[in-house]
Amino acid sequence: PRENVSTAYVFTLGDYFFAYPNNYNYYVNYYKDTFQHGGISLEECIIPYITLTAKG
Repeated sequence: PRENVSTAYVFTLGDYFFAYPNNYNYYVNYYKDTFQHGGISLEECIIPYITLTAKG
């Protein structure tokens, strides 16, 4: 996605997440008890590609 003035990122791992100190309590309360998708997996990103050539 294209970045702009309202772009925000939150990094999570398990029950832990990174919250910028200026808005720590806001983000802790905002994301508490929510499910966050971890992002795109390798399987969702890689497209299989193969080239077949006939023998002989």
